Amino acid sequence: MKKWLAISGLLLVFVGCGPSQKPEVSSGQRSGDVYRFSDRPYDTVKGVDRELYNYLFNIIRNKLIYYVLESYPQASEPFGVVLELDISGSGRGLGERRQAPAIRGWFLFERDAVPVEESFLMAYRAQNLPEMYRDLAKATFWVEKQDSESYRVFVRYWNKTVIREFLHLVKRSGGSYTVVHTEAL
Repeated sequence: MKKWLAISGLLLVFVGCGPSQKPEVSSGQRSGDVYRFSDRPYDTVKGVDRELYNYLFNIIRNKLIYYVLESYPQASEPFGVVLELDISGSGRGLGERRQAPAIRGWFLFERDAVPVEESFLMAYRAQNLPEMYRDLAKATFWVEKQDSESYRVFVRYWNKTVIREFLHLVKRSGGSYTVVHTEAL
């Protein structure tokens, strides 16, 4: 029952990331039946807007864990992996960008996110993941700057055979970011 409440809470956390509010989170803790997580893996990544990427990472992380626990409440850890795609060498088409190479990623645990090793990224790029990772839930995403205050963000979640894709419009307001529009693809 507690896992089901936690799953329901994940949805509330994700919905809470809407345009009017920023999620209240504290790193890897549960508060009542709502799972709260705020990791900052992009604080060590050079050349990216760290606030934007950390904000997006936490939304993607929470949603992927929600999808995993929704379909398999007794899932073991790691729950999945989040991979950022490099679209700089890809064409403009969505199909090409879906196949862009992964440049970094993190394995997701209940209370942590651990960077994947380069060998994992190489195997993922070559579509030759070891068997133990093939069925692992995955989320891939890329970010494209629209103008000085808005970004287009593509996210693809899949857990075995279920695939969900979204295109988000994220805007900067003051010093924070919010998802102002989401389109299911």
